[in-house]
Amino acid sequence: MCLKFLELFFEDLSVKKLGNALPCGDSTSAFEDAHTLKGAWSTMGRMPLNEAYCAIAKPLHQVIQADCQRTRGLWETWKGGETA
Repeated sequence: MCLKFLELFFEDLSVKKLGNALPCGDSTSAFEDAHTLKGAWSTMGRMPLNEAYCAIAKPLHQVIQADCQRTRGLWETWKGGETA
């Protein structure tokens, strides 16, 4: 049964998409794919693999949050009539 799950894992598009998103700097897609894989391994009780993907997802989430804060600041500046 574990072998079948491993086969599915390597066929999963999330693994391929994560591998493509990371070198391109696509933080949002990479986070979504890592988060999907983290959840899948957690559901199967494979905590070491869950923790590995958590280690990828957490810093990506922080990058996304920082980008959102910068965008929010620019938006507030623009609404106030000031130039950024």
